[in-house]
Amino acid sequence: MAQVGGFPPFQTAGNGGAHDGNAAIDGEVVGQGWRMALEIKSTHDDIVRGLGQLAEALAHGYDSAALVTSLRNGQAIEVGGL
Repeated sequence: MAQVGGFPPFQTAGNGGAHDGNAAIDGEVVGQGWRMALEIKSTHDDIVRGLGQLAEALAHGYDSAALVTSLRNGQAIEVGGL
């Protein structure tokens, strides 16, 4: 795991990703007593699939989850009910 600035260590999942249930995530951030799943999506990737992978990670014990994508993709996501 690599320490970046004052942030907790970040661990990439390597080839094939870290597997949680049926999903694979791109990486994780590990703090003292918590873990965050990371899913990284380019403009050509399926954002909905990424959200599904993060939901699966949360169902399998991650404390939080983050989707990292481009500004264009982020602006296109509509969040209802919040």
